Amino acid sequence: GIIHLRLAQAGTLLEKGSLSTAGGILEEIRADIDRVRQPGLALIWLELSGKRNLLLGEFGEALTCFRQILRLCYDNGFDRASLAAAINLAHALTYLNQTSAAVDLLRNARDRAYDLNETALAARASFLLQVVESRSHSMADGVPVDRSVTEMWGMAPDISTKPDRAELYSPLDLPQSDNYLAFFEDRALGFQWHLGRREFAACESLLSQTEEAFGGTDSALIHVRLRTLGGVLAYYRERFEEAEVALTGAAEALKYMGLKPELWQVQRFLGWCRVRLGRREADQQSLAEATRRLLEEMTESLAPDNRSTFLLNKWTADEEYIAGEINELARMKAAIEKTPWFLRLNRRMRLMKRLHRLSEHIDRYKDALAKKALDDGKDAQSERRPGLSWWKRLLSHPRDRATLSFLVLPDRVLVVRGGWMFLDFGVSPVTRIEVRDLVRRWHEPIRNSVNGSRGLGARPSEESNEAPDEVILNQGQQQTLVERVGDQKAIAHSLAGALQMPALLDSLPKHVRALTIVPDDSLHGFPFAAILYKGDFLIQRYSLSIAFESAARRTPMSSARKAALTVGVSRGTAEFPELRGTQEELKQIGSWLAQHDLSERRLDDINVEGRWPTKEDIIALLPQVSMFHIACHGEFKADRPDASGMVLITREGQADILSLRELSTMDFSGLKHATLSACWSADHFILPGRWVISLPETIWRAGAESILGCLWLVSDDVAVSLMQRFYYYLGEHQRDEALRRAQLDCLRGELVGCEHYDTANPIFWAGYNLYGSHERLRL
Repeated sequence: GIIHLRLAQAGTLLEKGSLSTAGGILEEIRADIDRVRQPGLALIWLELSGKRNLLLGEFGEALTCFRQILRLCYDNGFDRASLAAAINLAHALTYLNQTSAAVDLLRNARDRAYDLNETALAARASFLLQVVESRSHSMADGVPVDRSVTEMWGMAPDISTKPDRAELYSPLDLPQSDNYLAFFEDRALGFQWHLGRREFAACESLLSQTEEAFGGTDSALIHVRLRTLGGVLAYYRERFEEAEVALTGAAEALKYMGLKPELWQVQRFLGWCRVRLGRREADQQSLAEATRRLLEEMTESLAPDNRSTFLLNKWTADEEYIAGEINELARMKAAIEKTPWFLRLNRRMRLMKRLHRLSEHIDRYKDALAKKALDDGKDAQSERRPGLSWWKRLLSHPRDRATLSFLVLPDRVLVVRGGWMFLDFGVSPVTRIEVRDLVRRWHEPIRNSVNGSRGLGARPSEESNEAPDEVILNQGQQQTLVERVGDQKAIAHSLAGALQMPALLDSLPKHVRALTIVPDDSLHGFPFAAILYKGDFLIQRYSLSIAFESAARRTPMSSARKAALTVGVSRGTAEFPELRGTQEELKQIGSWLAQHDLSERRLDDINVEGRWPTKEDIIALLPQVSMFHIACHGEFKADRPDASGMVLITREGQADILSLRELSTMDFSGLKHATLSACWSADHFILPGRWVISLPETIWRAGAESILGCLWLVSDDVAVSLMQRFYYYLGEHQRDEALRRAQLDCLRGELVGCEHYDTANPIFWAGYNLYGSHERLRL
């Protein structure tokens, strides 16, 4: 009886916001609850502890509690309780941006609730599904979305914000919870749902009703949340002084109560209020620093994987600056439309000049992140290289080429469209979470076919028992991928629509025949060649190259080097399978080099008369050559540039990594082209801080002109034949056109020795990307 009483006391204290006292009671009775003999009491204890952890921003502990509740329910056959537990866990996962997992849990809970005739829980799950969906499309953490590219370029976004059921639930229609705080939270969630849909009048009405219903409560927690909701609504209504007063008071109360997640959110809005009101710069900086520290404190309880996911829609200081610039550019663009025609040219030139400055800033921002990631995390300042003036950028851009640059922010994607004598931009209202989810879904068929691999680009995990040969696609797996290509086309179409690619391409001048794409975030892992445009794959209409900066400054260098380094690693280990096509590939490359009067320096592990490929020899020979071709495995580990790179096999059969960090310290300024003929050689990891780590970018930033790599695992037969075609075309065409023609040969089923493959499937050709210079290779 005493445990029941103490649990009830802890619950009451939580509702009032006395989290410290409630935590003391829960800790006091923790040892007295036997989970085997008293599973019901254990469930109550875990639920209260999980909710308290969530309120305090202790997300790792909260997830542990809610997962233990779910397991306890399953073990004891508590069907109804398991539904409530799944809904609570989904709510916690939503906090951490794990929306896909949350949606799966909620859909399952909703369907099971209907089966069990638990209509109240089914309604609550359905409503939370609406909230999660709205949240993923919402204005999110503090910065409102200005006009989208839809409005700017007159195209409709291909984004659906409808829930997966026709029936929409209003928060006022939900059955009343028997828990006072949960009853209030249903209304608060409804407010967020309407806010995400920009239904401000509905927000106002719901807030008024909620204040009337809960105005007499003695719960400090509910009172501070009501003040917060009022301040947020005032902000979006652009009543900034009113919002500042409400949010300042809410922040003080939240700080006293220790509610870090809500304090962080309030300080975000408060900071933007002060920016809009022109408050003192010192006050703005002080608040921004406090908000940053708060975010660090909240992430400390999370595992690394959860931490990076949680940070997906959290703004860095530089992103906030960029978002502010985007807002200003949008205002300038809107003003131009209302300007008399004789003043438009001058104002449009001012807009292009400011847009160019922002592009330059973004390039320096990415460069600084790259240096920091490869220098043990030390702060690094990007070198202030002399950039192009905005007018020189317009005049020097190739006439037949357009550059599409993407910047993925938490609540929007900036798209900059540049070419000869034009520079424009748009904003797509697709969130960072949505972009990553679409890219992930595109890769799922490939990832699922590689049993035991860790995501896109690694050998079997240490916990896996699979034999290494299982990571090579057999014919059955290839057939499975072929059957799924329809789904991939639909996903590619969705992502292209979300990024407004059809509108971008329709707006290009007719003489444009090539595209340079500057991706960001997870878009580095998306095969743009596989996008469908007017019934064709993009590669059927345009040559494609991938760049790491929006305005290329390098000019191809003349070099007296007439040598090439070729490396073949065909032997395997217990961890890495053999690469059987390596020798045939090097033989064909050797013939091409001889035809172009390039002496070949070969390192391989088959030819007994040759030199064994070692890290030391490769590092010594690379500065002496103008061409580099390596066929080997790749290894990538997040947060470990020193353990990520190209896999060499020693004579003793041990793996030795030529790492990203080692490559980043080398000078590749005389290297005209490098081909990384390895599965996953162009794979990217997006690390905390949003630095995208990859072999191509590392080698390019070290000075190489161009790099050819592949995003995923491809059959040896196809890889060897496609490489042969690429080098054949490379002697007569620009580099990106040479790759395009090789990919079209694959698409048309014209690769020699690949007749038994359905090479029209994008899986066989779309993963190959040319990075860096697209210009003709001059040896």
